[in-house]
Amino acid sequence: MEEPFVSSLKNTDYEIIGSAAFALRKIGSERALQALLFALKDKNAQLRVSAVSALGSMGGDLVIEELRFALNDENGWVRKCAANALGNIGDKNAVDDLIDTLQDQDQYVRESAIFALAKIGDERAVPALGLAISMQKEAEIVKQFVAEALGMIGGEQAESILLKAIKEGYIPIEKRVVIALGKFDSEQGMETLSAALKGEELYTHFSIIKAIDEMINEINKNFASKLLRIAFYDRIPFIRERAVELLARIEDHRAERLLENALNDTDNQVRECAKKALERISFDRSMSKPEPIRTSKEELIWILEHSVDANKHTDLAELTSKIGKEGLVDSFKKALFHKDIWVRQNAIKVLGYYTNSGHLLELLQNWSITECNEEVRTAAREAAEKYANKLRYFA
Repeated sequence: MEEPFVSSLKNTDYEIIGSAAFALRKIGSERALQALLFALKDKNAQLRVSAVSALGSMGGDLVIEELRFALNDENGWVRKCAANALGNIGDKNAVDDLIDTLQDQDQYVRESAIFALAKIGDERAVPALGLAISMQKEAEIVKQFVAEALGMIGGEQAESILLKAIKEGYIPIEKRVVIALGKFDSEQGMETLSAALKGEELYTHFSIIKAIDEMINEINKNFASKLLRIAFYDRIPFIRERAVELLARIEDHRAERLLENALNDTDNQVRECAKKALERISFDRSMSKPEPIRTSKEELIWILEHSVDANKHTDLAELTSKIGKEGLVDSFKKALFHKDIWVRQNAIKVLGYYTNSGHLLELLQNWSITECNEEVRTAAREAAEKYANKLRYFA
C-alpha cells in the first residue's frame, strides 16, 4: 500500500510530494514512518518540509528526536515546520531545543518556536521568553506573540515578566498583551490596563476594547466589566459605544445605572446603543419567568422572540416568514433586540428577503444607522437596498 506514495516522494512536483507525505502520514505504518524519516535527509528542501509536517502528526520518541535535529536544518522553512510540529506533539523534552531556537536568525522560525513553547506550556520557557520580549532589536510583532505565549503558559513569573516589559517600555499595550493580562486576571494586570485606558495614547484605548470584544467569552466577566466601566467614560464616542454594547453582552445587570446614564450621552450612536442594551437586559429578565403552556403557533413565535439558541433562528425564520402573518413579522421585529448579534443579523436578513410590507423599509433603513454592531448595520443597509428594489419591482 505504501510503495506508490514512497515513490512519489521523489517526484519533482511539490504538490505531488506533499500529497504523498500526507498519505503516508494517514497510513501510519512502520514502512510509512521510515520513508518519512529517510526523507528528512534528502537534499530537496521541499521534500524535507513535507516530511517534517507529516511527522508532526505522528509522534513517538524517534520522530521527536529527528524533529529536534531538524530545528538546525539549513533551510529556514524546514526549521519553522519542525518547531510547529514539536508544538503540535507537545513533548516537554523538546523545550530546551525550542528555547535555543528563539535565537534563530529567521523571524518566522522564532515565531513558530514561541507558539510551540506556548502550546507545550512548560514554565521553563518563561525566562527565555522574557529575554526575547526585552530585546530592543526584536520585531514588535514577535514581542506581541511572546506576550500571548506568556499568557498561555501562565504563572506568577510569566505575569511579572510581562508587566515589567510593559512598565519599562519594551512592549506597547496592544491586543495580544491585553488578552494575556486578561488570562492572568490579577489586580496588577487590572491596574496596568486601567491606567492605560485613562492615558493619552488613544490607540491603546482601541486595542483594549478590541481585545475585550474578541476574548469576552474566555476571560473572567468581572475583569472585563471593570475595564468596560472605565471605557464607558472614554472621550472617544466609539469606545463608549463599544463599552455599552459589551456590558450588555456579558449580561452585567449591575451596569444598568450606567446604561441609563448613557441615554443622555452627547453622542447619538451611544444613546441608541444604550437604549437597545437596556431593552436586551429587560429581554433577558423575561426569559427567566416560568414558561406558560403555548399552542404550536405561540411556541413558534416564542422561540423567535426568546430562544437563546441562535442556530434555531434560520430554519424557523424561513419557515414562519413564508406564512406571511403579521404576528410573525412582529416577532421577527422583536428578534432584532436579541442579545446575540448573529440572531439580530439573521432577523434583519429575513425581514428584508421574505416580507413585502412597505413600512419595513423605514425600519431597515433606521436599523442600518442605529444598530450598535457594525456587521448588523451592514446587513441592515444591504437588506434595505434589496428591499427597496423589491418594492419597486412589485409596484
